[in-house]
Amino acid sequence: MRFKLLLTAIILVSSHTLFGATIDLPVQQLDAISPPPNDRIADHGVRLLVQFNLPDSLADKRLIYAELSTPMQLPQFRDTIFSIDVFPIETPWDEDHITWLFPWQNPGGDIDTLNAFKRFFTIGSSDSLNLDLTELTRGWVHEGLPNCGCAIIFYHINQRAPRFNIDNLLPTLRSYLRLRIVFDNGPIAH
Repeated sequence: MRFKLLLTAIILVSSHTLFGATIDLPVQQLDAISPPPNDRIADHGVRLLVQFNLPDSLADKRLIYAELSTPMQLPQFRDTIFSIDVFPIETPWDEDHITWLFPWQNPGGDIDTLNAFKRFFTIGSSDSLNLDLTELTRGWVHEGLPNCGCAIIFYHINQRAPRFNIDNLLPTLRSYLRLRIVFDNGPIAH
């Protein structure tokens, strides 16, 4: 019995060390911007701007994984294929005072196009949107990248899909969107 109890304690301690601790961060800022209707240069896509307040205590932790997630139960988009790009935003912004042109130097937001994450995503009736933001979060926490948030850009792949009006989804996204960070006290890789 003693051996079984000791083995259980070792497994519990090991699993905590192996998988680390987890925090779920709610949205600090959230808004959506779209190109003006008369912008015929290109399909810029709808941009969801998201920023999370990262605790200072993460600076001395090793980030194992970071994931942006939200339920995407959107029956009106069943089987709609989207391409999703995620870019770090380079300019501070305020959700109450942004447009396609303001406060940006570049229309649609000042984004770092060299550090992008791209994913194709088909929305079913009960899917969740889960995006791996580990490298971006490490940049914010350990590499001095200014945390101005990220721009998530949705593009329709199938042209017959309904127009994506993300403004209607902002209240739901504000309630459910989370950045889940898994970390431990291990050495920080630079």
